[in-house]
Amino acid sequence: MSIPPDILRRFQCTAFAEGGSGVGSQGNNKFYIIKAWKRPDGLYDFRGEYGKVGDEAKPRIDEKAGVSSYWLEEKANEKLYKKHPPYREISLHTAPVAANTARVAPSVVAPKVQALIDWVLRSAGEAVKSFLKVKVEALNLSQIATGRQQLVQIGQAHVDWRRNPNAANEQRLSNLVMDYFNTIPTVLPRVINRAEVVQDFVNQLADHETRLDRMRGGALCHGVSLAELSVVCSHEMTIYG
Repeated sequence: MSIPPDILRRFQCTAFAEGGSGVGSQGNNKFYIIKAWKRPDGLYDFRGEYGKVGDEAKPRIDEKAGVSSYWLEEKANEKLYKKHPPYREISLHTAPVAANTARVAPSVVAPKVQALIDWVLRSAGEAVKSFLKVKVEALNLSQIATGRQQLVQIGQAHVDWRRNPNAANEQRLSNLVMDYFNTIPTVLPRVINRAEVVQDFVNQLADHETRLDRMRGGALCHGVSLAELSVVCSHEMTIYG
């Protein structure tokens, strides 16, 4: 369907298997997207899209016509609570539509300002397209801010592990990286070697920070609410003091 859905929810499941590479240690890195269009009779036409992160352009499809809002909620709860490992819901960006929200019509935006906006979006898209499998404006600001906070925690956990490379510190670092991937959908190898993925991640912390900064710029250029901005500010004050 080309009409935007009335309900759009994305769920992410990234889980590292214990041990190294090989049979039985692939882990998970998959998504499930719920789309639903409301009909005149109050029911919904449902479309589920799912697969491995990176396959969003050609997902597997699950469709059902004439479902209730209760059925849709049960479908979401199935992912969140009945699957093992469970999925986590991703907060997607939606532009505010309040009637009293002042908006500048695109036609009156100064050319230099529009050029800057275009550059930010283009730069952001190029920075993340080969790595993060969501549109640059897809995640909302609070989701991106959570990712940035997690990067700080991962950096500190890596320092702790280097100082004392015991099993507990290694597991904590691994869990934090896994949590980040559940917050920011990221392309991973088809077969996930936990140790290699974690090591590659901490070696590229600065690159992850840059990508999130550009995603944030893309989200801002698509318009956000004051409430979202306040969330980001509070996150950033917590992170950076």
